[in-house]
Amino acid sequence: MGFLDALHLGRNVVAEKLAAVKAAVEKHTDNRERQDLGLPFKATIGGVLMINSIAMTRVSIFGSLLHAPSDSSMVIKAISRIRNENWPKNRTIYRYYLETGDQADEREIFVQVLADSGSDGMFDVKEILYFDRFHRDFPQDASQIAFYKGTTRKGDRLGDSKYYFARNTLEGVLSSDVMKQLGDKTEVVYDRSISPGQNFVPPIVATEVRLDDPYGEKGQRQELAFMSYNRVLVEGIPPEQLLIEFTVVQSHDGAREEGVYADFYIGMALNEREVTFA
Repeated sequence: MGFLDALHLGRNVVAEKLAAVKAAVEKHTDNRERQDLGLPFKATIGGVLMINSIAMTRVSIFGSLLHAPSDSSMVIKAISRIRNENWPKNRTIYRYYLETGDQADEREIFVQVLADSGSDGMFDVKEILYFDRFHRDFPQDASQIAFYKGTTRKGDRLGDSKYYFARNTLEGVLSSDVMKQLGDKTEVVYDRSISPGQNFVPPIVATEVRLDDPYGEKGQRQELAFMSYNRVLVEGIPPEQLLIEFTVVQSHDGAREEGVYADFYIGMALNEREVTFA
């Protein structure tokens, strides 16, 4: 297959994805107001997000544990807004879900955008991160919940300056191909991204409202406690990201629903030149 043939094939795949999502959205013929508008990069549910192939390549070249997506063009299936009462009022974390992964055995993938909104409708984008969940843990008692909330008085807790994974722990949740990236390392160590000079920083507490359809009729509301860590792979290359997030589900599709779990994500930083929205 020649270069032009491959290019046309790629465009056709994206066009087919857009057409399928557009047809689903256009089934709504009433005048309901869309709730997925006014987002950074003008992203919407049903839009296509494309990640530069070079950004994906560096994942495997430099030994990241991130499972790189096989397709650089992905449909946004849901969006969410995450807010913390102590942040500036115009600051929000936006998540563009490529897979929602509501069940433990399903993949959850999203691009996360931290941005401040301006009075002119423009956004000051602070950070863009790509995350892929590799494990979901279900706390079994109060002490495990306290660990994820950072309220444990003694011993390890989320929010400590470092987070450690023993190799045998990762072997149970990561694929053999990804594990090869570790070489002969017996553990993986991540440094906390926020205030790295302090011994402990409490996890960030926030509320996430996720929309699974453009009109806000389906989705999920949940309380979060999370902390981000990172690991330098090679000097001069953006570090690998680790996000650990404790979730208390409050509702799903408008109905009360309870769920408590902790998710672990591996990710990487992207710049605005490496991600395109259509």
